[in-house]
Amino acid sequence: MGSWVCVDANIVIGLVTAREAARSLSALWAGWIEDSRPVAAPRLLLYEVTNALHRLRQAGELTSGEAERALSAVLALEMDYREGAVLHLRALELAAELHLPAAYDAHYLALAEMLDADLFTADRRFANAVGARFPRVQLVTGA
Repeated sequence: MGSWVCVDANIVIGLVTAREAARSLSALWAGWIEDSRPVAAPRLLLYEVTNALHRLRQAGELTSGEAERALSAVLALEMDYREGAVLHLRALELAAELHLPAAYDAHYLALAEMLDADLFTADRRFANAVGARFPRVQLVTGA
């Protein structure tokens, strides 16, 4: 088994909705599978993805059917979802240390840290804010 990969909700949303980015994200994902790199995320990802799809539907960017198909595609992805007290406690610490506006993103960092994983994100603001301290945060552009 290869080293862990941790993904945030932005990567998964791009994978199942973005027309142009989906192709490059699919290739990236396929590469992880080919290299036997397991993919993990905090269980929080499912809530964030569901909310994002709802908002895209409300904004008229997705139909109800497209949103449902996208969520089904997310649920079918081979991912190891993690949660637990240790993850939440570390996320709270990281959010304070890094002066993050919310603790959501810190959960992804905490999990990547726990698994000694690369963390892939499409959130430039987040990557810029934490990249100096966490060099394993990988910004995926175009997602």
